[in-house]
Parts: sequence; structure tokens; C-alpha cells
Amino acid sequence: MRKILYTLFTVAVLFTACEPKDNFIDTGISIGKYDGNMMEYFASNSYDWDTTALVIKRAGIEDIFTGDDPDYPEITFLGPTNHSIRRWMLQNSYDKVADIPVDMCKDMMLKHIVKGKYMKADIEFRNMAYTAASPDQDGGTELTTLSGNKILAYKERLDYAGIAEAGAIVLRFYSKTLLQKVPLASADIESDNGVVHSLNYSYTFGQI
Repeated sequence: MRKILYTLFTVAVLFTACEPKDNFIDTGISIGKYDGNMMEYFASNSYDWDTTALVIKRAGIEDIFTGDDPDYPEITFLGPTNHSIRRWMLQNSYDKVADIPVDMCKDMMLKHIVKGKYMKADIEFRNMAYTAASPDQDGGTELTTLSGNKILAYKERLDYAGIAEAGAIVLRFYSKTLLQKVPLASADIESDNGVVHSLNYSYTFGQI
């Protein structure tokens, strides 16, 4: 009997020790560190980024993405993937990147670049009493892109197992310029000269 009680006690201790702290696990997406600059990262994942890299090169702003521009040693890139750019090209009757005017490439890409590196950990939580679109929203972190567009970046904690705000911490974006949400796929893809927050495939280039 004593041996059975000891076994049950041991199992209970192990179970308690394995419980997540505060009953939640932060499973927010985080890709980790890429050893190289942002352009090198794009080259390492052609499926998502080869068209993006072509637009950057045609725009003449590759040095911003390599870290060679002294005015922008680090950037935050709200990154439109190939799918987003190709959808926009189809909608605007461009067969290839070389058909897009250089100035347009630059103007469109600058909408997605923020000076300085803003990881998810650097972003403030949204005031949950208000929506991101509310004029009373005083949480989050406002970012200004190189084009002058205003983006509200904010974190919020999801519900878990029916418990409000007990789940994963997620990063979200809201365009204060276009008054709409900007869908995020993956956060915190860190390179030597900044961070990429990859936008969802459903996002259309320039809608930020």
C-alpha cells in the first residue's frame, strides 16, 4: 500500500511540474535568426521571396535591405511575399517585374519599410477595451513607414480552453492610413540588419 501511495505521489509531482506556468503557453510564431542580411535571406527562400527581391532591385533600394545604406543600418520589413506581388501584377496587367515603372516599384516597397528593428517583444499590447480602429485606442506601437504610412502594431493574448486571454501572444498590424487590418503570417524573422514580419499570402501588395 505504501508503495502504491508513493507511486501516485510521484506521478502527481511530475504532472504538476509539467504544467505550463499560469496555464498558458506562448506559441506565437517566431522563425529565429538568419545568419546573413535580408537580401541573402530572400535568396535562401525563393518560393516566398524571389519576386519581392526583384522588385527591391528594380526600385534601386537594395542597399537598404543589405544594411549598406548608412541611414538605415537596421529596418523592419512588413514583407509582401511573391504571392502578394504577383496578384497585384495580375490585377494591374504587368507580365513581369521589368514592366513595372521604377518609381512605382520604389513607392510601393517603401510602404512596407520601417526604420529601426521592431521585434514582437518591442511592441506594446493593445488596450483591449477598444478595437485597433477606435480613435480611443491608446495601446500598441505606432510605426511610420518610409512612405509616411501609419501602422499600428500591437500584441494581444488569445483565449485558451474557454479562458479569456489565457492563450498565445500574437502580433497584429492595422493600417491607420487605409483603415484596415494587415494580415500577418510569420513574425520575427531576424537577419543581420533587421527583422522581417512576413505578411499573409492573402495580402495584396501595397494595401497597407
